[in-house]
Amino acid sequence: MEQTSIVGLIKKVVEEEIKKINFAEIGIVTSIFPHSNADDNDNYECNVKLRDSGLELRKVPVATQQIGLANIPNVGDLVLVSFIKGDINAPVITGRLYNDEDRPPANNDKEIIYVPPNKSNPGKIHVKFPSGVSFKIDDKGITIKAGKTKIMVENNGNMVINSNAKLNQISEGAMLLCSKEATRLAMGDPKSGDVKSFVSLEEDKTIQIVSMNKDINIETPQGGKIILRAKQNNIEIEAPLGDIVIKGKNIKIESTAEMEIKSNATAKISANANLDIKGAIVNIN
Repeated sequence: MEQTSIVGLIKKVVEEEIKKINFAEIGIVTSIFPHSNADDNDNYECNVKLRDSGLELRKVPVATQQIGLANIPNVGDLVLVSFIKGDINAPVITGRLYNDEDRPPANNDKEIIYVPPNKSNPGKIHVKFPSGVSFKIDDKGITIKAGKTKIMVENNGNMVINSNAKLNQISEGAMLLCSKEATRLAMGDPKSGDVKSFVSLEEDKTIQIVSMNKDINIETPQGGKIILRAKQNNIEIEAPLGDIVIKGKNIKIESTAEMEIKSNATAKISANANLDIKGAIVNIN
């Protein structure tokens, strides 16, 4: 009987001591110390007020899933606080909790979804590598940087590719470049706007190929044809301040209707061999 009383007493003592051990509690974040710049001494910590006791813990470390990853809780977030070896003086924030006020975004299994809870200050997602390659998403859009190249997709849908290096676009299949408005492919200094040559597709369906100081070459080195065809309109070749030279092994000019050759100055027709002029009626002068 006496032994039973001793065991019961020991049991009660143990139970009372266990009650004093803090395993985990729910708290509310009151202040944050994220290490926002290199000069501060903050080390990714929060002040947390325990929900049940009202006790506020200072500079509580925040556990992270990966060294190099930072995502500090927001003030007002509901968090889970664990205590190392049950010691209330050794707290760690181990996670954040959804609740009736802060509900999770609509989601399904096998999905990773992030919807910023604060629409007025949604923050950003920034991934940076030691090589300088970076990827940033914020409310303004998406920015990718790699070496001398930057790709920006703005929140209005505009896209800018800015590169001080080479830009190669390679496709083993069909490639389509389509725009409802004027499209221009230019060569020059993008900073000064000094354009040396360009190909322009205008809204009025005009196609322009312009070189400010250099030649324009259209070649088929492997022996293919070059065809200029306007099925329902004219083809015009002009050189107001220069010469037009046509050279070939054989040259044939054929008209299905009338043909007119006219010079506003002198004109010469010559041949190193025979020269034939033939017509139903040949009028000279």
